Order: sequence, then structure tokens, then C-alpha cells
Amino acid sequence: MEEIIVEKKENIVQIIILEEGKVVELYQIDMLKMPKVGNVYVGEVINKNLKNNTLFINCGLEKLCYMDREEASKYKQHDRVLVQVKKDEIYNKGAKVSGSLSIAGKNIVLLLNSNIITYSQKATDKEKLENIKTMVKDILPDNTGVILRTSAEFADEEAIISEVKDALLKLEEIKEAASDHEIGLVYDSNDIETYILRELCKNTTKKIFVNDEEIYNKICENKTIQNYKSLEVVFSENANFAKEFGIEGQIEKVYQRKVWLKSGGYIVIDRTEALYAIDVNSGKYEGKAGEDKGTYVWSVNKEAAIEIMRQLRLKNIGGIVVVDYINMADDAHREEIINLMREESKKDRSKVEIFKFSSLGLLELSRRRL
Repeated sequence: MEEIIVEKKENIVQIIILEEGKVVELYQIDMLKMPKVGNVYVGEVINKNLKNNTLFINCGLEKLCYMDREEASKYKQHDRVLVQVKKDEIYNKGAKVSGSLSIAGKNIVLLLNSNIITYSQKATDKEKLENIKTMVKDILPDNTGVILRTSAEFADEEAIISEVKDALLKLEEIKEAASDHEIGLVYDSNDIETYILRELCKNTTKKIFVNDEEIYNKICENKTIQNYKSLEVVFSENANFAKEFGIEGQIEKVYQRKVWLKSGGYIVIDRTEALYAIDVNSGKYEGKAGEDKGTYVWSVNKEAAIEIMRQLRLKNIGGIVVVDYINMADDAHREEIINLMREESKKDRSKVEIFKFSSLGLLELSRRRL
């Protein structure tokens, strides 16, 4: 059973996702610094870098936004442009934007300037999604595409069609509002309630616990909640759910580099400039009576594989990850570790790619940070 805890204290909202009472994802969001990815702005082209054909655009943000050379060729200095943030600003670099807009829903992503109609690679019910693709195609205008998200295979076909129509309407509203809009924000896609319902909730989520009345009301009034037939939203003013659920210890451990396993083994997670390095150790575990070394090493590595995939979600680790398992002589065991991690990765909302063991016995994988 999956549950979501939403606790607000001053401007900080802490979101905890539980699976069978275990913390698997944790986010702390500053309401004054909400992410801008997905937001749509009217901007003005300020500068065009002739060397690499990159545009710099004033969107009314603290830093100038930029657009890659693939799109930049069609614009010139002082053009007004309607753009969407694809990557948030970082350090001294402004946000990356694109003129190809998309509207994300719970089950679909509507694409402007595209004729692609496809579905998530994680989906398994291909037949159902192929049927939905045909239905969607009939209602899409020219130069508009749709991606069916993983959750679409569990949704009613009518609900998906309704969601596509709503997104088309929203797109027209954005374009109309932008026609005489000053430089700045036209469409905000990142209100906290939509983020919770659209990105964090699954069809298997049973309850959302909220301690802030405003967030509670907005969740209940949000149209996206109609996608969940059996979701219960529970409000308890100023409650400390983390304490009530007895998960404060789990939350504290999120920030520790050393993670103990039930067997007595442990993993250590270190971050370098280029990648994350995870080391698996047998620790206090020396095997059960009569067990040979190969058997207990295999036991620790299996437990570590599951915990590593949980830690990637929990710490929201992104980029290249290298795992140094305890040495396994059996190639079949290595292959089984890879299969186990791939199976566990299906629980992750983010894209995870797991590669093979190197000649040095290191396993490489990558994950996109959420």
C-alpha cells in the first residue's frame, strides 16, 4: 500500500512517499523557489551568439534564458517568443527554454510542433495503448502530438480522451493569453497540488495526509483527483505525521552516506564531481552456520541491490552511478543482480538504465534526477 504525507512548515513543504510503511521518496520544496520546468513565458530575444547560434532570451527571470542552436536559427534579435522551460537555472547559468511547448497531464503529455503519437516504454499493455493511440489521433489537430504516460494503461479510455481535450484547450488559452502579454510568466505548471496528484500519486496510492488546510482544499478541488477512484485525502491541522507514523528515524537516515542492511552488511554512498560511487560491504555478516563464503556474499549482494535501488529514489540521485559489489565468481549471480535491479527500477518514476559489469567487476548505471 502506498501513502503520501504532505507537511507544511512556514514556506517549506515536505513530501514523504511510503510503501508498506517504508520511506521510499522524500522531497523538501521551498514554496518561494518552486521549480520552473514546464512553465511558459513570453520572452524577447536579447542576444544571438553567432559562434554557436545560441539565443539568449529575457523572460523576466533573474537570469537570461537560453535556447539551443537547433531552434535558434529561426529567430532574430528583439523577436518576441513564446517559450517553455525545459531545464531549471543552475549556478550562474539561466534556464534552458524551447519554443516547442508541451502540456503534461496525469496520463498524457501534449506536444506542440510535433506529429508524434506514442507511449511510455515502461508500459506493458501494448494492445490497449495502440487502441488509445488510434482514438487520440482522431481528435488531434495538425502539428500536435501526444505521449501516453505509463499510468495511461491503467486509466479509462474516456478519461484519457477527456484529458487530451483539456490539454488542447489549455494550449489555446496559453497562446491567446500570450498574444498581448508582457514579458514574463504566462502559464505556471508547478503548483504544489498538481505536482502531487500528477507526478507523485499512482493508481495504487490509497491516502494522502495533509497538515495544511490550503493545500488540502486545493488537492480536493484539483481536477486531476478525478483520475483516482479510491484515493482518500486526510486533513489534520498542523499535524506532525512523520512523528505519528514513527518514521522520523528513517528520514534522518536519508542524509547519511552509510546505510546498514538487515543482514549486517552495509553500503556506502559517496558523491564525486563526475559520478556517485556505491560500495557494498559484508560488515558484520559472516554467513549462517554451514554457509560457504560464496553463498553469504551472494546474500549480501542481493539485499544490497534492492536497497541501492531504493536509495536512488530516496536520495533522488541522478547521473552516473558505479556500484562495487562484493566480488562474485559466478557470472550467473552477476546476471541475476542486474535482473533484480532492473525489476526494482520499475518502481522508480524516473528513467534508470542499468548496464553490465565491467572487467573490474564494477556495475554501471544511470538515473535521471527528478
